[in-house]
Amino acid sequence: MPRPVKTVKIKWSAAQTALLNSVRHGQTPCTDVSTPTPEQQTMQTAIEKKLAKTQGTLEVVEKKAAALYNTGRVVKRKLQRTVARNNKLEAQIALLQSVELPAAKGDAVRAIQLFDNVHAENANLKHKLSHLMERCAVEASQTLVTQSELKAELAESKQKNCILQKCCDRIPEVTANAAK
Repeated sequence: MPRPVKTVKIKWSAAQTALLNSVRHGQTPCTDVSTPTPEQQTMQTAIEKKLAKTQGTLEVVEKKAAALYNTGRVVKRKLQRTVARNNKLEAQIALLQSVELPAAKGDAVRAIQLFDNVHAENANLKHKLSHLMERCAVEASQTLVTQSELKAELAESKQKNCILQKCCDRIPEVTANAAK
């Protein structure tokens, strides 16, 4: 977080002001400080611009410094974690080196056998799963075919039902015409 810039106003005595004015590049001493000359105003605006630019630069530099501080802090913590992890790994290596080799070899062989068994079982399960997926795909396609056939039969049945319904509706008219 950038710190605020403090400006300090220096109070000059009349003698100091006169001395400073007499020393300026052969200029005549300025006795009236209350009304600045145009030359002094241009110098003052130039100085104010330079001050504003310097303050802007200062803010940027402070932000960069804060970012660098945070980065440095993160790197320092990471280094601490890395050192701690390396110490822990070195302790584990020392422990592993102190273990008897025949027992470790037996455990390693057992672990490799278990790994091979699990790998074979995994391959078998993958094969079964692919076979099951194939069967499901075949059954799904057969279901779609059966469904389309049943839809066609349903449409045909609806059509026949409609025709028969029309015939049934016309029966009273036909019987009336036949009676005449």
